[in-house]
Order: sequence, then structure tokens, then C-alpha cells
Amino acid sequence: MKVWLSILFLSVFPYYGFCLEKDSLQTKSNQGASFNWGVQVGFNAILPVINTFVIDEIPVESSRVEYSVGHTAAVFCRLNLDRFFIQPGISWNRTESDIYFTVPEGVSPLKASLKRELNDQLNLKIHSLELPVMIGYNIVKEKPFGLSIMAGGKFKYNYKIRYKTNLDSFANEYTSDDTAYRVNLIGGIGVTLWQLFFDFTYEVGINHRETNFTRVVDNVPLPGNIVFDKRLNMMGFSLGLLF
Repeated sequence: MKVWLSILFLSVFPYYGFCLEKDSLQTKSNQGASFNWGVQVGFNAILPVINTFVIDEIPVESSRVEYSVGHTAAVFCRLNLDRFFIQPGISWNRTESDIYFTVPEGVSPLKASLKRELNDQLNLKIHSLELPVMIGYNIVKEKPFGLSIMAGGKFKYNYKIRYKTNLDSFANEYTSDDTAYRVNLIGGIGVTLWQLFFDFTYEVGINHRETNFTRVVDNVPLPGNIVFDKRLNMMGFSLGLLF
């Protein structure tokens, strides 16, 4: 019995060692290459910073923001320069948030019986295509584990923007926006385990967005409007593979 165990051990051990060496070389080849590309998917949440919220030129004093979970998907390439790397890419994002507010006193009759509560809602949905460029530094680069910090910018094109309110008896249509193009600053941290990585990022919107709503009944615009000036910040978490 001992003889057979010895033969089995001597037969399996070299093959096992070869597999470990092959996996190690493949990991070093993937993570230590001068050029990589990757894919990632994840979740996000936008955090609107409200600068101005006015209905019929009367400021809204009571408002509360709630965010919903959005989705993101991206592909990117990475140019490695020792511990530094440059990472351009292209991504798709869907974001959503809700703003609850109280219609101020003195506004034209938006509601026949108006309750002074946070019972009016502005829902915001945005679909965008983005071109981020990140510069990163690997704090830890010990295979198979890695830890990095990143910073950079992102150019955004919001190709679909939808605002919806629940003001009774009125169809509130989104009528204008200063531009569909945005520029954000990004910072983040990434953790790598073999080819798998996790990223946490936070974006700060540079330019503001001013939105005008016109109330419409039977395709006829009514007097008065809603002006909403904000800046959109966003945090995100993603999971991906590096090849």
C-alpha cells in the first residue's frame, strides 16, 4: 500500500507543480503587462446638489432628495508605466433620483386643495454615454493582490433626460436645458485580486444644469414655470475583469 501511495505521489506532484507554475506565469503576464484591457459593470447613485428651486418665481424652501440605484457598464484599456497607469474608456450610465418638495404659498393654482407637506415629487432619469480618462497609482502591487488610487475627468453626453412631476391636474413637460454635455471630476480606489477587480468612485459635477418646466393643459402652455438649477454628483461601485 505504501508503495502505491509513493508512486501516486511521485506521479501527481510534478503535474501539480507544473499547473501552479503555469497559473503563476499567466497571472504575472496578465497583471504585469504594459497594456491591458478590461470590462466592468456596476451600480451608481446620483446626489443632486440643488442651488435654485423656484416655482412661479417663488423659492421652494422645503425639499428632500432620495436617490435610486442606477446601472453602469464600461470597457477600457490601461497603459501601465511601472506603478502608474493611464486608463481611458467608454461607459454607459443610467441614473435616477427623486426630489420631494412643498409647493410654496402664493403659487398659481397648481392644486385645488393644497396640503403644505413634502408630498410633491420630481423624478429625474438620465441615460448617458461617457468618455472617462483616469490616471492611477498602484499603492500595492504584490501578485495576486493590488490596491490603487485613481483620479481623472469624464466627458458626458446625456442622450436621454426625463423629468416627471406629480402635480395634480397638470402635465409638466421638460422644455429646455442649457446643454446635454457635462464634465465631471472623478476620484476612486480599486482593489485587484488576480484578474478580478472592485472599484469605488465618486464624481463631482463641474458645470450646473438649469431646467425649465412649462405647464401644459390640452397642448396649451399656461403662465408660470418651474426653474431647477442643480449640480449632479455621483458615487459608484463596479466589478470587472482585467485581461
